[in-house]
Amino acid sequence: MSQMLPSEIWLTQILPRLQVSSLVTFGSVCKHWHALAGDDLVWRDHAIADFHLVHSYHGNHGWKDFYVRLLDSVVYTWGENSAFRLGHSQGRIGRQSRVFHTAIPQKVNTLSNQAIAVITSGHSSFHALDGYGKIRILTKVGRILRDNMFRLQIMRPTLTHVQFPPSTQIVQLSSGRSHSIALDKTKVAWHWNHGNMPQAIPIQDVKQVVANWNYSTLLTCSGKLFTVRKPRLEMPSATAAAAATAAAGPLLAHLAGSTTTTTTTTTTTTTTITSSSFALEMHPPEPLGYNHIEFDKLITDENESISQMAGMEYFTLVMTTAGKLWQLSSTTEPVLLEKYSKPHCDIFSQSNPIDHNNKDPNSSSSSSSSSSSSLLVAHQNTFAVHYFGSQVILLGHHTPGLPLSSPTQISLSQPICKLSLGNRHCGALTHEGVLLTCGSYSQGALGHGYDDDLKDQLVLRPVKELENMFVLDIGFGGMQSSCVAVPLHQKS
Repeated sequence: MSQMLPSEIWLTQILPRLQVSSLVTFGSVCKHWHALAGDDLVWRDHAIADFHLVHSYHGNHGWKDFYVRLLDSVVYTWGENSAFRLGHSQGRIGRQSRVFHTAIPQKVNTLSNQAIAVITSGHSSFHALDGYGKIRILTKVGRILRDNMFRLQIMRPTLTHVQFPPSTQIVQLSSGRSHSIALDKTKVAWHWNHGNMPQAIPIQDVKQVVANWNYSTLLTCSGKLFTVRKPRLEMPSATAAAAATAAAGPLLAHLAGSTTTTTTTTTTTTTTITSSSFALEMHPPEPLGYNHIEFDKLITDENESISQMAGMEYFTLVMTTAGKLWQLSSTTEPVLLEKYSKPHCDIFSQSNPIDHNNKDPNSSSSSSSSSSSSLLVAHQNTFAVHYFGSQVILLGHHTPGLPLSSPTQISLSQPICKLSLGNRHCGALTHEGVLLTCGSYSQGALGHGYDDDLKDQLVLRPVKELENMFVLDIGFGGMQSSCVAVPLHQKS
């Protein structure tokens, strides 16, 4: 019966809709189904969808082999390691706390071999999204130990899970200073403070989410923009009582290694958290405050729409399909950044532009790099723009109270598919999975070693420590860096 259906129907309409576990079961039924389930294009579609790939990659051993290796992806972190935030190993900090750093990418064992697909860097933590749509947080947890002479704090890198409802599958993730926001497959947005339970945001049909430094911006399918303040989190004095919702209690207890007691009043239910290392005061979920940005009135061309966003400390950057870059805020008028907009800048005047259309014939057109004509990223007060077909990255910086700086141009010698920024360093990912970095030394966040020149470098250089790895994703922030990678070639 199955042989009566054309193979094209199986390969394009049926098998791509199955989960990988069901696809494997499907292939074990008979020889005909086994041949269909092993088709390289089917596994290509699953790899791109499940692991959010933006590369034009085709493995020498086929996409099925590549998918299997994606399940054993490795996470690397490097840069500032104060309080052992990078998660490499546990350590000990005495009364005089010193700031440590590592200038060479090192493997994070707790996040490796966990099918990690996407990684983002917050102020002092990392959020990782796996191929199953679940989010893990790598953060630091400490406990104070005392003896007769010394007061020591043992810091342990701790891996926890964001506690979404069981059926929730996350497809987008973005991190700010102390909060993160995610979008699930049903177009529902969730946000949370680091260490808190996620809260659903009551805005329908969300298309894209970005975390600003202290709030978030949402784009709906109808083109509406909203800014949403982050969930409330306060750090009380040492003698203040700590409180949290009953639902958040078990997670916080796990994070802090604490004991919990629950009390009920006529108005709210709170959970008291006590810990030998810190205290948190978390309030029950409150009505969300969000503002609608009237930006759609500025788009006069019916064929023009918002293609992507990036969150800064005080503004949100919005790129339109016409290549216009806008600076938006819920309290000020929108500003067109002409020096960074495609119609106004002269970055396409080079005689030998990079050909971004020269990709592997087996690559998928569904990747984000091919569905948009540019890359836009931001971190706090710094942002970067790259238009496909140009040979440069436009790097900008905003200083509060001063006009926006003119673009700093970073030259490219090959096509890139992803960008990421820290405070003073930049990372670019090529279609061949090579990580390039430039900028300030930033406590080793460039990844070029301890002997690297401490002066700012505006020339992108490959990270040699990862030369035998295919880098899937990068997440820079502050003075720290992270990436997800798999071995470049299958082990024999």
